[in-house]
Amino acid sequence: MITASAGDHGSITPEGSISVNYGEDQMFEVMAEEGYHIDQLLVDDVPVEDAQAEASYSYLFENVTENHEIHASFAINVYDVIYHADAGGSISGDAHQQVAHGTDASEVEAVPDTDYVFSGWSDGLTDNPRTDANITEDLEVTALFESTVDVKEPGEFPVRVYPNPAKDQVTIDTGRSATTSPGVNGYKIFCMQGRVVGEGRLSGRLETISLRHLRPGSYVLRFYHDKHFVESVKIEKQ
Repeated sequence: MITASAGDHGSITPEGSISVNYGEDQMFEVMAEEGYHIDQLLVDDVPVEDAQAEASYSYLFENVTENHEIHASFAINVYDVIYHADAGGSISGDAHQQVAHGTDASEVEAVPDTDYVFSGWSDGLTDNPRTDANITEDLEVTALFESTVDVKEPGEFPVRVYPNPAKDQVTIDTGRSATTSPGVNGYKIFCMQGRVVGEGRLSGRLETISLRHLRPGSYVLRFYHDKHFVESVKIEKQ
């Protein structure tokens, strides 16, 4: 006899008192509800370490020759919610939060330094303060700021990015010349979830940036002159 049971927010199949013929095998499927994970799977009061933190798990009793017990318990998922500040400002509030599945993060505010203004978040939102509700996955975003002094005129530092879409790399033409020097001299790459996935300095007119570390999808290249935002370009990684 194998006695199988499960706690709240999950299931084990089959469940109850399962009769198994001597020497036969018996498989059990453990499944957590959405937003939960396996907290502990006990087999004869011994934890199955491989099952911990998984959304589902299969356990096989092989060559059954005695009675056994299997019990699963579950816990709610907890996600990291992280807010960064780009050059020119800071974050007011809890910048690194741990939030349970389906609940709300606490309010944060992007605070610009003197001579800067808030220009938006790296995931495209402009709410400030912002409160992220109904969290169901990790979230990491950056507050972006623009200088109110020494503002660059449109086209003053023209930037071209090619090819776009691209596979392994892109070339950046910063448009530098004797009249635009020092021009654009830095960049950051943001994924569409708002995380910084690459950054560096630009020292010449033509620079090559590797995209090999990025998964296929959409990204935003944001260009800077020292700490001053200049412009951004959306790129596609194939």
